[in-house]
Amino acid sequence: MKTIKLLLVSSLLFLFLSGYQAKACNQGYAQTTITLSILGCDYDVTICYKCGVSYPGDIILSSYVKKPTPPCSHPPGTTPQAIFDEIIKQLSDGPSIFILCPSPIPPCSVNPSLYFTYTVTVPVCWQKYNDNGNMVFQVCSTSTAECQQTVRVCRSPDGKINKTFGPWTPIGQPNCPDLEVDVDDPTNSGDTSGCFHFVNVCYNP
Repeated sequence: MKTIKLLLVSSLLFLFLSGYQAKACNQGYAQTTITLSILGCDYDVTICYKCGVSYPGDIILSSYVKKPTPPCSHPPGTTPQAIFDEIIKQLSDGPSIFILCPSPIPPCSVNPSLYFTYTVTVPVCWQKYNDNGNMVFQVCSTSTAECQQTVRVCRSPDGKINKTFGPWTPIGQPNCPDLEVDVDDPTNSGDTSGCFHFVNVCYNP
């Protein structure tokens, strides 16, 4: 737990020094930045989250950026799409929500309706922001669609945590027809790119 707290503090310090400010969360949600190891590099991942009364809570992906230190490199051929997919996978798997919203996990022997449930929400439309040469991927301000997954959690008799991952469900109508690969990176600090989408978990035109 001490290591996790240090990662949160260092992530927030980096964002403070860089001058980048993530989009504010919706009412009822708190914002934090966590560190995830993504394909050989550490990323600052900003999320909005809400702790439920009888379940761990909800996570909404807001932005992410590769940490400038320590120096690292992705495997050859790693694409922005692969990085995006890995971030979603790790958020969906749930360690972050259990750290932010600690709760006892019910046994799998109870009625499934009593399992703890959390949702992961991924906006469809994104844009790139040049923060002094660091490329921040952030939710496009005009994004009108998102993908949402529900995860149900219980603990088996041997103590292991079991998770049932629901299907990704589209919400809203996307308004960003360009793919990430077709949008240029902004070249000047402070500039943003046009809006785009990745080949998403629920939106693949």
